Amino acid sequence: MVDLDELSDREDYPKVEDALERGISDSNQGAILEDQEYQLVVDCNALSIDIDNEITIIHNFIRYKFKLKHPLLESRVHHPIDYARVVWKIGNEMDLTLVDLKACDRALNLDATKKMLLEFLKRRMGYIAPNLAAIVGSAVAPKLMSRAGGLGALAKMPACNVLLLGAKKTNLSGFSTASMQSRIGYLEQTEVFQSRPPSLRPQASRLIAAKATIAARIDSIRGDPTRIAAKNLLEEISKKIEKWQQLPPARLPKPLPIPDSMPKKKRGGRRLRKMKERYAQTNTMKLVSQMKFGVPEESTLGNRAVKSIRQRW
Repeated sequence: MVDLDELSDREDYPKVEDALERGISDSNQGAILEDQEYQLVVDCNALSIDIDNEITIIHNFIRYKFKLKHPLLESRVHHPIDYARVVWKIGNEMDLTLVDLKACDRALNLDATKKMLLEFLKRRMGYIAPNLAAIVGSAVAPKLMSRAGGLGALAKMPACNVLLLGAKKTNLSGFSTASMQSRIGYLEQTEVFQSRPPSLRPQASRLIAAKATIAARIDSIRGDPTRIAAKNLLEEISKKIEKWQQLPPARLPKPLPIPDSMPKKKRGGRRLRKMKERYAQTNTMKLVSQMKFGVPEESTLGNRAVKSIRQRW
């Protein structure tokens, strides 16, 4: 039996909930904040990861209980929160002994708490990760940190994995994959990605992922709170994208030949002498081709052996 209240029994869960209910004023963002507030932001980020794990456990519990009645529902609804909403809606019209609505309520409450955490992190991104927020935006940065497992885990992650954070799995059973787009996660919600033409978006997403990884590594050691590094990274992104959009140089017209010009005589030179030496007849080949004068030589003509006399001229 799964303990649905395991997360609520933790000591830090009510503390973080109380801090979120009180809220922190945004008027002192430019001032130097205390380490206690920074630790609160870190705890909120860690708690959002635990909420995701708890939602996964509850989703498996609901799916195990509900698949006896509707075994095909899990193949139709993939998201855990959407699955819990569907079970909660149709649970009132079925036998309640087969549906645990308490687990559905618990999953929905955890999802609401997670949204509140992400909203709080969105407001405080300018303090915890200023460079990352400047690259991807204050709305996308907490999503990346929450999915990666914190700012430290995001800083250790390669750019190819950052690109796939938040990517949704597409179910193309029975359909062609010719028009399927590349998998891009939360980075497709950034302003830099949306403001580019569709032909350059795959390249731009990889570039944004690389620069976001660098910004996360700077923020993990709290190296540049003034966002100067983020401005330099944004300038590099804009310069590279502008270079991609430039047209290739036009082909120069072929010049006309000089009138009344005669073709040059290609005489022998060092290259021609080298080629003649390379393909010249060797001494061994000369010895093989030697023969005695007036002596018959055996040769074959079809299936018959004949004798011929070759003469030297």
